[in-house]
Amino acid sequence: MSDDCLIVSIAKLKEDRFVWIVKTGCAREPEHHGYAGSWFAAADDCERARKEIDPLEQMPILKYRNVRTMGIPAGAARMWHSKKAREKRKLKPSNTTDAASREFVYHVGYAFDESPYREVITRNQILKRTAKKVFISAAHEGYPNPREATYALDRERLERDGFVSHRGSWTTYYLSPPEADKHEPPRAFAVLGLSYPATKEEVKKAFRRKSKEAHPDKGGTAATFVALQDAYKRALEMTYQ
Repeated sequence: MSDDCLIVSIAKLKEDRFVWIVKTGCAREPEHHGYAGSWFAAADDCERARKEIDPLEQMPILKYRNVRTMGIPAGAARMWHSKKAREKRKLKPSNTTDAASREFVYHVGYAFDESPYREVITRNQILKRTAKKVFISAAHEGYPNPREATYALDRERLERDGFVSHRGSWTTYYLSPPEADKHEPPRAFAVLGLSYPATKEEVKKAFRRKSKEAHPDKGGTAATFVALQDAYKRALEMTYQ
């Protein structure tokens, strides 16, 4: 990208709020930027800024293949606005910086550097609660999260059952630290002879196969069959396909 070109970008944030930027070539930050109440006001601001940078109108305007607002690329302005919003959030004072005052959910993982695999309990910070969702950091505590990714968990199930699975990451999160080797999902899948995670079809097939061995009419015991049924119900709650 050449330095002797201009990037002009306008992005619509909401009905009466637009962000605009004007910058040269490979500049990391726009020379001019701002917000306006309409697209036409933003376009007028861009034109004034462009004339300040290039009064003789000799610099070509770079075009992008992305979402456009009335013909002008919106991507560059939207990216700049998102970057500034993240920086502003980082600078905002927080009353949850003390580890003792923060809330977490917990996750059971496995360390694959040992045989048999060793269980490792990590935790993710709770960032926000709404009526239906609990939003958590996608990165475990102590691990970087440069894109500030978040997961949304079902609040009702989390508070009712003490644990809930996140569909996108195939991960189960707990309200309190689970005891080693006693957390429900891995035990349920182990009873069925499955690894975690698994699909609903795999869980059903495993249950039918194990039922032939554990059913009292087939030589099993009532207690074993009840435990198998309980594991089957728990495993189904942890699957989505």
